[in-house]
Amino acid sequence: MRSCRKRGAFVCTHRQRRLNVESLESRLLLVVVTQASNPTDHLTDASEFTGVGKIVYSPIDPGTVCTATLLPSGRHVLTAGHCVAGMFPNETWYIGFVTDPVPVPPTFQLFPFTNTNNPVTSDVFIHSNFIQNGFDVKLGYDVAIIDLDQLLPPSVTRYGIFRGNNELSLAITEIVGYGDTGYGGFGELQTDNLKRDGKNKFEATGEELNGHGNIPLNFIAPEFGQLAYDFDNGDVGPCHTMQHATCDAMGFYLTRNNLGLGADEVFIGDGDSGGPSFLDGKIAGVSSWRITDFLTTDIDITDAASNYGEIGFAMRVSTLQSWIDGFLAPQVQSVTIGSSNPQNYHPDYLMPSGYSATGPPNCSGTACNVKALQLQTVPVGNPNQISITFTEPMNGLVQNNLQVYGRKNNVTYPVSAFTYNAATLTGTWTFSPILGDQVEFTLSNARDTSGVLLDAEWTNPPNTTASNGSKFPSGNGSPDGTNTFVFDVTVASADFNRDNFVDGADFGIWNIYKNNTMAWTAVGAFAKGDANGNLFTDGSDFNIWNALKFTSYTWSGSQQGLQGGGGTLNTPSASWLAAYEELLIRHRIYVNGRINQSLSNSDWARFGDELMILLGRL
Repeated sequence: MRSCRKRGAFVCTHRQRRLNVESLESRLLLVVVTQASNPTDHLTDASEFTGVGKIVYSPIDPGTVCTATLLPSGRHVLTAGHCVAGMFPNETWYIGFVTDPVPVPPTFQLFPFTNTNNPVTSDVFIHSNFIQNGFDVKLGYDVAIIDLDQLLPPSVTRYGIFRGNNELSLAITEIVGYGDTGYGGFGELQTDNLKRDGKNKFEATGEELNGHGNIPLNFIAPEFGQLAYDFDNGDVGPCHTMQHATCDAMGFYLTRNNLGLGADEVFIGDGDSGGPSFLDGKIAGVSSWRITDFLTTDIDITDAASNYGEIGFAMRVSTLQSWIDGFLAPQVQSVTIGSSNPQNYHPDYLMPSGYSATGPPNCSGTACNVKALQLQTVPVGNPNQISITFTEPMNGLVQNNLQVYGRKNNVTYPVSAFTYNAATLTGTWTFSPILGDQVEFTLSNARDTSGVLLDAEWTNPPNTTASNGSKFPSGNGSPDGTNTFVFDVTVASADFNRDNFVDGADFGIWNIYKNNTMAWTAVGAFAKGDANGNLFTDGSDFNIWNALKFTSYTWSGSQQGLQGGGGTLNTPSASWLAAYEELLIRHRIYVNGRINQSLSNSDWARFGDELMILLGRL
């Protein structure tokens, strides 16, 4: 293990395996102010700070490398950049959290993450302005986001970030970490890999300390985003062993006299790097590095060892919030179309995304040539609900966040109800039932529990034969500037073969399966001519086919269906339509504008046979 040192002054604080720099990762010394107080006084209960975890190299090497904090997404973790900058390409480390504090001992679970050095596939994202060589970790941007690729259990607390600029005016900062422990008069004495918490106070920004002690002039720029605090022993002076005037470093350098918080006061030690400094329950700082000046305020003459009189630095999260929000922005994970009608048994349909040259599972015929999966007819008759699942908890969603517009029919479908399931992160909107239309769903002003806008960018395929279109989850990695998620869906309740035409082929399906005496199973009923979801193929389904017959539901004005680019809709002539109307009358299909409920199976059979012949003449 090496510490990053300069003339015995600077030390980063993370447990270093091979990096030249070590930042605050030196486990939170959670050093106590008085020798009478014991480090065990600062141990956290299992139920406290469950969202503060420790980074380890492997399950068989449980020693703390760094500390990290779970963000509101439930899968993103904030830590220091120097904590993970030494990972080899494709190397996997782990973050451990208490996932169940009730058992004795509590359940502690490790979650893997891998650095692939590829921005698309990596789980590790270090701020692009962070410099890991030499002593530049002090210059700022010492932050990293780890994407665990899974939602952690709700028992692991999520923490929002502090977004104000008044950190110095708030009285108490709560510091948490898995670092080394000891006493302020001696510094780090023990590594036990246990979590501790305690208090301190931010008293200066990093740039205010330029030119003081061992910090050169212009060393810390304001844009580097640093918050500083000292380790006070509660005495006016002298500073014990070295007989300095005071151990109050901020008082000595900046005349901001403050003798500390007594036995509550703590300081960072090796292993605490990446850990949080909380203000009002929000992450205001990320522990990064510490400094000593043994000629003026430090209680001893050693290097930075977490003694009284030293100064600790945390990355100022409020100056990094835009960068963090780029990872925290919620995304649309999936979209499901369904019906709230208790007599419609068609299963809710999980919308596909992207494109395929082979079509959906169990397809047949021309439907297997599908490309734009999203725009293929949904196998749900007369749907009236959309469920949108997000990647993290949302706040303030309401009925009016969603608009439903039918592009083909040029009609708006009113939204009548909304529910949000916090356990599944899913909002469900109910709207007027749709028999057939090219539907455009627009979700606006969706925010997560931290107020971050939805990462909403989505490219809808331009037509049903397109080989492009977005894939879930939505977004481009940052909150959406337009604040809208627009998603296109094809509804055609009598398009039984799902080729985006309601035509003779669909009637042929209905004719084959009509008048079943036993209910179909819900899965696959739509493909057997059940347009309304009652699990029977009967006259009511023919009525829907009749209402939608000879309609194309391809997009962008294209007459190219999902038939490899070769399908078109045969439009019936006036004479054909006249013959069709005569057939309906002769077989008494409608009575007073309604389906004739007295028709027998044989009546339907004769009608079906004759209509198939007529359809063959198109």
